[in-house]
Amino acid sequence: MSAFGVQPFYPGPHTRPGVVMTLIQVVPVRLNEAIAFFDDVPKAHDPIAFDSATNPSNWTLSTVDRSVESTTVPGLVYRPIGDSKPTYEPTIARVTVDDGDPTQLHVFTDEPFEQGVIYDVNLASRVRAVGCVPYDTGYPARFRALRKGPERRSRLLQLDPYRDIENLYYHGEDGQGASTWNLRGNGDFAIGESLRKRIYRRIFTRPGGFAHLGEEYGIGVNAKAIARTSDIQAMANRVAEQVRQEPDVSTCAVTISVLTTGLVRILVAIVRTDRVEYRFLFDLPSA
Repeated sequence: MSAFGVQPFYPGPHTRPGVVMTLIQVVPVRLNEAIAFFDDVPKAHDPIAFDSATNPSNWTLSTVDRSVESTTVPGLVYRPIGDSKPTYEPTIARVTVDDGDPTQLHVFTDEPFEQGVIYDVNLASRVRAVGCVPYDTGYPARFRALRKGPERRSRLLQLDPYRDIENLYYHGEDGQGASTWNLRGNGDFAIGESLRKRIYRRIFTRPGGFAHLGEEYGIGVNAKAIARTSDIQAMANRVAEQVRQEPDVSTCAVTISVLTTGLVRILVAIVRTDRVEYRFLFDLPSA
């Protein structure tokens, strides 16, 4: 069993077994590795032999730029969708034989392939297959370099690992009383994200309000006092300092403003440790 199964590709259109050896396809598998598939077993006896396919000097790797300059608009360049402009050309540094299939060679470059760039690869005409079968150099293989996939994220962090039982003050029109536990249709307690609740507690709990959390927990923001003070920015800084102490908060910015409608608005912008952004808005009457 080879890296891509047994004979993963059909013979190429120019395959003539026993007459010439051809390069069927080259498939990138890593940022600096590709696998070359032949229709015959190439010689791989010595990495410095002149006719060995494992000799890096027998390989050529070149970039392909399919962009076309406009003939009417100076500086305008047309490039096929998905193509990237190459900025450098990697060099083949090492070639090894696949452990499971001698017709497959692993080609390694000294630098990573550029994402989305197209490459042409071929072997020198002096390379031979086992049995001294000549190699046909007229059909180089072409492939496109891999692109990075989406960044992996933990589902647990995205769902907020600090969830708890919902006890909303207003439950809407579901018949549940104000400031009671939120129940689901089957009678179970509803579980919700606790980030907004924890921020609310830190902003409006006076210092020492929770004895087990100490005197450093809470601010005790008073909307009436904010409306009368001129040092609103200092209060915003204190709120941000408290919010940053939450274990799942990476960065935080707070804006406090007094509206002409008689409300004090506290806007808390947060980036959690899993890079998810949140914006919480608290409107409080100042009168």
